This record gives sequence, structure tokens and C-alpha cells, in this order.
Amino acid sequence: MDKLRKLRSETMTNDLESIFYVNARFLTQKLTGVQRYAIEICRQIKKQAPKVVFLAPTNILHKEIARELEVQIIGRNTGTIWEQWDLYRFMSSKKNILLNLCNSAPLWYRNNMICIHDLAYIFYPKSFSFLFRTWYRFMQPAVIRKAQHLFTVSQAVLDELTTQFSLSQTKLTITKNGISAFFLQRELPLNWTKEKFILCVGSPNPRKNLRTLFRVFKQIQQQYPNYQLVYIGTDSNIFTQKKFPLMPNVICLNSVSDDELASWYQRAEVFVSLSAYEGFNLPILEALFFQCQVLCSDIPVHRELYQDSVYFCDIQNESSIQISLLKILNDQTKILENKITKPWPSYSHSAKIIRQEIQAHENRSHA
Repeated sequence: MDKLRKLRSETMTNDLESIFYVNARFLTQKLTGVQRYAIEICRQIKKQAPKVVFLAPTNILHKEIARELEVQIIGRNTGTIWEQWDLYRFMSSKKNILLNLCNSAPLWYRNNMICIHDLAYIFYPKSFSFLFRTWYRFMQPAVIRKAQHLFTVSQAVLDELTTQFSLSQTKLTITKNGISAFFLQRELPLNWTKEKFILCVGSPNPRKNLRTLFRVFKQIQQQYPNYQLVYIGTDSNIFTQKKFPLMPNVICLNSVSDDELASWYQRAEVFVSLSAYEGFNLPILEALFFQCQVLCSDIPVHRELYQDSVYFCDIQNESSIQISLLKILNDQTKILENKITKPWPSYSHSAKIIRQEIQAHENRSHA
């Protein structure tokens, strides 16, 4: 009898292993670090658990990825209305976990698991439009408290979540960003030389301090006129700061392909991020993978993730930033090497952790 119960339990576990749904609304959004995380995690989930169902509205931007994930299109609405009404209605008759990888989830569905990437709307509210931050102040605390489990991308954000929402750390798990398979599979020349490019990748968000970077670059041009600054970003109506002055030797690009992005990382000698707040800052990890020298703001998450691999600067002091950047450019002993001494974070590993947590929840529910 005990063997029969054990066999039934194991059969139930195996059957339940891949029965959950994923909110794939991110496929309708422009690509930033949050959407990159969601796409790469879903690709790994699809490989590990092929029966998982990915749900999205009709206005998909990333059509090839949607085909790869075999996305099921539901509902008639788009955006927040789709997530809060169409997705909720579809899931309301089910008891399965709905995995939400991009900070939000249907308010009235009780079997959500959510990945929270940062709390920028709390700490830097002026970076966002009034409507966006008002909605997030209402929606996110509610879904966080109702969620079956929360994931986040760094210890820094985990600590913020536990403090801001009085959560037990047992309700949270860290599932880091990683290097995308596209970059890992890219064949690099055996001997390649870096070019005189200073690269910055990120949204045109006020907390990224792009205006400061442009001013510092203008100053160093007097000593290093051969360098060019390349800024790659995506515009979005949630951000309040969009336009920047045109400057000589500054190249601004919008929504480049993965291949183009990899090419710029490969060519750039220096990568700079002066962000005042981040949950992870994936471009730094990618820049290190492509052996860029990195100058970044001295903030907790950068210390946590990149302490032994980057140069830090005080973003409140433009002279300090300029001195730090000149120090990197003056360093004639630069050696091309991967400066991350620990193993690269893996989307495959993070996806496995997420699936294990969902499986543990299902096992508890059917105990």
C-alpha cells in the first residue's frame, strides 16, 4: 500500500511538473533588460518543460520568439487592460500557477508568482510618467502581498522588497540575469582589437544620468579627440526624459538587433553606466563578457555583483567621473580578459530554480 501511494505521488509530481502558464505580455514591449530576462528565462523553460503554456495579446512585436515559444494568443485587448481583464478571465477558471516575469500581474488572480526586477517607481518616481507610477503604487504592493512566491534578480532588490513590504525572506528567491545564448554562441575572432568607442546601453531614463555622461565626454574630448561615445537605448512613453542635445563624436542608436548589440560590445573599449539605481544592470554583465573596461556608479547592486571587475565612480561629482574615465583611457596596460572571476550567471539555472519553486508549490497544494 505504501509503495502504491509513493507511485501515485511520483506520478502526480511528474504530471504537474510542466502544468503552469506564463504571462508573455513582454513580447509586445520594446526590449530592455526586463524583457531580455523574460525572453531568455522563457526560452529555457520551454526547453526544460515543453508543455508550459505561454499567453499573450495580439499585438506581438517579437514574432519569431512568439513562434519559438508556441505562444497562445488570448483576448481582444492589449497592454494593462489585457493583463488585468483578458488574462485574468482566461486564468480565473484554473488553479494553475501563472508565472509573471516583468514586475506586474493580474490583481485578482491568486495563484501568481512574480519576478520583481526593481523598485524604481518608489525610489525614483520622477523617472516615470504620473500615470505609470500611480498605477504601480496601487498595483504592485497588492500583487506582491497576494503572490504565492516572488523572484528577484539581486540581493539588493530582495532586501528592498523585504523592507518595503515587510515580507519574509522565505517568500523570495534570487534568479539572476545571465548571458543570453545568442552571445554565448557568437564566434569571436581569436585576435581582435578594441576600437576607440565608449559605449553606454540603457533606457533614456533620468536616473541613468545620461546628460552627465555627455558633459563628461565633452570634457575629455580635449585630451582624447579620437574617441566616440555610442549610446544605445530604447525610447518609451513611461520615461519623462527623452531628448538629448546633439554633440560631435556622439552616436545615438535606438533598438538595435542582438547581432548589432554584440558587435558594439565587441568593438567598444570602455563601457560606462552612471545609473543612480538598478536592480541588476544587465548591460554591465554583457560588457564584461565582451571584455570591455567598465566604469560604473558606486551603488549597492553594482558592489554586490561586479565589485572585483569594474571601476567605480561617484556620480554626484562630475570631476570624479572625469578623473576615473581618464584613468581608464590612460591605462596603456589594458589586457583583454574576462574579469568576472566567478562563473557567469545562467538563465538555464535561474529557469530551473523557478520551475523547482513552482513544483514545490504544486506538491504542497496536492499533499
